Amino acid sequence: MIPFIGFAPDLDPTTPGVITDCSMLIPGTKGMRAAPRAVDAMLPPLPSPALGAAALTRLDNGKRLIVGMATQLWERVAFAWVNVSRAGGYTTITDNRWRFAQFGNASLASNSADPIQQSVAGAFSDIAGAPKAQIIEATQGFVFAFNTDDPTYGDSPDRWWCSGIYDHTVWTPSIASQCATGRLLDSPGEIRAGRALGSDMIAYKERSMYIGRYQGPPVVWAWQMVPGEIGATNQECVVSIGTAHVFIGWDNFYIFDGTRPQAIGDSVKTWFFRDLNQNFRYRIIGQHDPISGLVTWYYPSNSSVDGSIDSAIVYNYRRNQWGRANRRI
Repeated sequence: MIPFIGFAPDLDPTTPGVITDCSMLIPGTKGMRAAPRAVDAMLPPLPSPALGAAALTRLDNGKRLIVGMATQLWERVAFAWVNVSRAGGYTTITDNRWRFAQFGNASLASNSADPIQQSVAGAFSDIAGAPKAQIIEATQGFVFAFNTDDPTYGDSPDRWWCSGIYDHTVWTPSIASQCATGRLLDSPGEIRAGRALGSDMIAYKERSMYIGRYQGPPVVWAWQMVPGEIGATNQECVVSIGTAHVFIGWDNFYIFDGTRPQAIGDSVKTWFFRDLNQNFRYRIIGQHDPISGLVTWYYPSNSSVDGSIDSAIVYNYRRNQWGRANRRI
């Protein structure tokens, strides 16, 4: 018997056990298995298309499922949707996304067009003085905002902010509060992703990445660029598996544990970047299944002329094997 080595279209097709093409077949704990089917969530349809969502957990272990749409935020309550938008709704976003973070009991949301939003329960509201941000994330008692726009510094695609320590409502730079801001200027381009990795914060541009480490006043956070021309496509393609980030770069798939990024996609990268609709690569969405050790990236293929997501590639980081799940979402 020759065991399958997984979906590996870039390998020699005569390699024993290679799978050069498949559909709805993913690497399991003991071998290849069928991809899971879609499950009815027993919820009514949303009033408009979802442009970002998050399952958030409060300090009291209470769960919230928040979904962002073009001009609204909605929350799942039992088997229904409840509008939790701020009064008057939000600036319309069309080809952008809502991003979310949980900071203590406060659920935070950002759409890059309005100030960062907060809600402990019920409706969201503006955080006074907070910037508009493409990306938000939390670690070490700080809320981070990346790729921001604010009255003082204007539109700054390479700027980072951190809130006051243990206070997500403080956004005025101060040594006392440790609220701080700066720019990542050692490489070109905008910040495309920001994810916590343990006590560090990792910021990604398209072809570079930075490690942010807490230093305390007056520096607060210091940033060091990681050697190499490696970055990330967008926020959703960077998937945290707890001890590392697994992500899609401009030329390969990578895993980063805080030391150096390592390429993991040599058996699939050529096929994947040919199959990916490059005009809509910023719509990639990653998902982590910690029980099975799987990372799934949903993406628009070249068959998707309007950029809707119709394919997925799956990586088992425990077995270093790949699979496919061709599903429109």
